[in-house]
Amino acid sequence: MGRPPIGKVAMTGAERVRLHRLKHGTAKPVTKPVTIQKSASDEARIRQLAVIERLEAQLAERDRDIARLREELKAKPDRDDTSSIWQRRAMQAEENNRLLRMRKGLLTKAQFNHLRACLHTDSRKQISDAKLTQTRMAIEALENVLVKPKAS
Repeated sequence: MGRPPIGKVAMTGAERVRLHRLKHGTAKPVTKPVTIQKSASDEARIRQLAVIERLEAQLAERDRDIARLREELKAKPDRDDTSSIWQRRAMQAEENNRLLRMRKGLLTKAQFNHLRACLHTDSRKQISDAKLTQTRMAIEALENVLVKPKAS
């Protein structure tokens, strides 16, 4: 049988550890620190969110430009170049629609699988020229989105 408790209620394990550490002068924390590990899917999601934020910022900038053009048109309706302003506005609206469509996905699932297969180390020797050509064409179609404007 163990030693009887000093008081009416026995000490808990945490109280015993605390008293031991006070007695021996150790400054270790009572509990272990909790570590948070990011998985690869979390990092991929973070990158996706960053791309979405950049696209939304571009959309907001385009919306501000369209609003500014509308104000210009309201301020000076008799200008001769209103047709060019309307043309610019139509082009910007088309660009906005293209950006909105891109938010839903840059590649189809089939194109993405082709790209993944072409880049995978196990299947490089077995990929046909047709599959490589399809993948190259899909990436070239996305050059305007994937490459910074100053670099292209």
